[in-house]
Amino acid sequence: MSAMEMHAFHSDAQPLVDNPLPDMHEERVDTDYGKVKVSIYGNRGKHPLVTFHDLALDSESNFQNFFQFVSIAEFTEKFCIYNINAPGQEVDAQPLPESYEYPSMDGLAKIVENVVDHFELQSLIAFGVGVGANVLLRYALLNQRRLDALILVNCVANTAGWIEWAYQKVI
Repeated sequence: MSAMEMHAFHSDAQPLVDNPLPDMHEERVDTDYGKVKVSIYGNRGKHPLVTFHDLALDSESNFQNFFQFVSIAEFTEKFCIYNINAPGQEVDAQPLPESYEYPSMDGLAKIVENVVDHFELQSLIAFGVGVGANVLLRYALLNQRRLDALILVNCVANTAGWIEWAYQKVI
């Protein structure tokens, strides 16, 4: 067994607490690119922590290992978590219309801005993984005064070169 297999989180893992997540609800927010689902955990009066997921994932599957255990209770004592889903990426999403033009990376950053404006968040902590990290970095470049902190995991800020592109096509 490799070290990666030994320490991997599995979907059959059981949470440490049986209680449902505190104050969780979902809201569909109008953006420049249509409605997106935002999952909100905690008291909206607490400091906002905005997340954006990686490619081909939704916010629940991307952040479940981070937020599903005891730490969610600790987080919601101090923060209100806003998990933003990219268009068509949420669980049980309906197919996007054929005529739908998917947003660019800058467009996804605009979706974040639309969501932040919708909830009237004056300052926030942003937490992104992979593509979500790139999206939140783009958001941060245009909205520096709103950010108290920016947490980026596996952020790639440049385009893939020919070798990387070919390597991905072969695998």
